[in-house]
Amino acid sequence: KQCAKLSLRYFEVTEGPEPVRNALNEIVSRELMKSPLTPAPPLEKRAEEFLEDFKEHRDLGIAQWEVDGIARIFAQTKNTIAVDIDEEGFTGGAHGYDRRTLLTIDRNSGKILTWRDLI
Repeated sequence: KQCAKLSLRYFEVTEGPEPVRNALNEIVSRELMKSPLTPAPPLEKRAEEFLEDFKEHRDLGIAQWEVDGIARIFAQTKNTIAVDIDEEGFTGGAHGYDRRTLLTIDRNSGKILTWRDLI
């Protein structure tokens, strides 16, 4: 039986100054919602596009059409939060895909830190 599955799991920051909370949640949402080939749409739009793509390609006989993504905090310091965003999926073709994004975020400003900021 052919089916489509889209699973996106993520955390939401609920404490701290509102501008920083909003910035952290926006960063995680934006990064998790990206697909490997397109910019990041809102969650609902990504789900709609995913199901539409599945319906368009159903005739190809692909049994599984799935994406599984998760965002998690894997380390924290007084000034930073380290986030791991991992996504894997299969939407036809010879093989699936895996995408990993690691971010260090300044917990005081909500900005993504670069190597230059850290060194």
